[in-house]
Amino acid sequence: MTSEILMMNETCVVLAADSAATVESERSTKVFSTDKVFRLSDAQPIGVMTYGNAAVSWVPVSLLVESYRDGLNDRMFGSVPECAENFRAFLSRGGRHEESKTPLITEAHMDVQAGHMVLRTWNALLDRVRERMDEGYAPSSGGRSFDKVLRKCMEESISEMRASIPDAPDGTSVETNMGRLKKVVSSWDSRPDSHDIPLAFGDFAEDVIDITAARMSAGECGDDFTGLVFAGYGTDENYPSFRELRIGGLFDSGLQAEDMGGVAIDAGNTSWIEAFAQRDVIDAYLTGMDESLRAEIAINVSHILDSSTQWIVGASGKETQMETFRLSNDDTLRQFDESIQSYSFHNYMLPVKNTLRFLPKDEMADLAESLIKLTSLRRRVSDDYETVKEPVDVAIISKHDGFVWVRRKLYFERALNIGCGILGRS
Repeated sequence: MTSEILMMNETCVVLAADSAATVESERSTKVFSTDKVFRLSDAQPIGVMTYGNAAVSWVPVSLLVESYRDGLNDRMFGSVPECAENFRAFLSRGGRHEESKTPLITEAHMDVQAGHMVLRTWNALLDRVRERMDEGYAPSSGGRSFDKVLRKCMEESISEMRASIPDAPDGTSVETNMGRLKKVVSSWDSRPDSHDIPLAFGDFAEDVIDITAARMSAGECGDDFTGLVFAGYGTDENYPSFRELRIGGLFDSGLQAEDMGGVAIDAGNTSWIEAFAQRDVIDAYLTGMDESLRAEIAINVSHILDSSTQWIVGASGKETQMETFRLSNDDTLRQFDESIQSYSFHNYMLPVKNTLRFLPKDEMADLAESLIKLTSLRRRVSDDYETVKEPVDVAIISKHDGFVWVRRKLYFERALNIGCGILGRS
């Protein structure tokens, strides 16, 4: 997992990220160290942060970013969104520039990713079935067998999953993806670790494959994606901007990618601060309250209003006005939530944004690093997994100084590599 933050004002962008990479298996959860902040171009001040999956179609993001940068040479982009779009095109070609013939994302990589998606669909289906069974779908005294109840839950869950898939864009082919998925699934029987694959499709194999193929063709990433935050300056930009993409993977129907939008600094928007991935601690600092606590307060206030209404109606005997009371309670709860949000914005978020506009570069870097460290400390002294860990990498990007490392972990000793080109790489 990850905790990252981006800050911008009229003079620079600051990118900061922790170093934890979490790998989960049936046996354990391990946390490794990885890089999440990269220089994206040697010719202009643009960087990228990555969160979520550390790979696109099983190819490490670090390798894709470094290969992209090496192939850019002196190419320049007018804006950060233009650069982000060019990187998306690079991924669509399998991780290669137009003049290159050898992609990083091969057919074998796409097969592995496709198989992973099938297993995720199957596990999501089983989760839905378990929820239905917990809600009361059980064999009855009337003679319904467990198998019949299970089949009914499976069929209803499959229908729900199909209905939630958006339509595929024009030009995409569900049938092509199905062909790949059937080939991948059929090959599992010959694998030496096939007994470890938690799969028992039975009569629902075609449904699972069909749902997976439709999702691949629709281009939706779901919750299994690689987040990419591009930030810096294009040649036509005097003030910084950022653009966020989410990448699911590359398949026969193309690249699964969602444009999450971005922000540009201008006269009407002179500063910006945004967290990515695990953002609860940072959001609590920026808003004055943890989001889960805010939700719990709203639930309890709603419960108090409903209980009070029931008592008043019972004591007055005005049951016919219950609906009027309920509507009034809904309006009161809405006003309460709006007042909390307004107070939070004017007393927490706005002062930070106003101050951020005038912070010097070094103090912005210190603030960004401190917020990531605070998230790491929160994980360490709680019963959560320590999925956010130091060291924190921090980079500052400015129009004239370019991409500058403020804090950066290294996998080598500097003293042993004097004169090596690696010292200047990211």
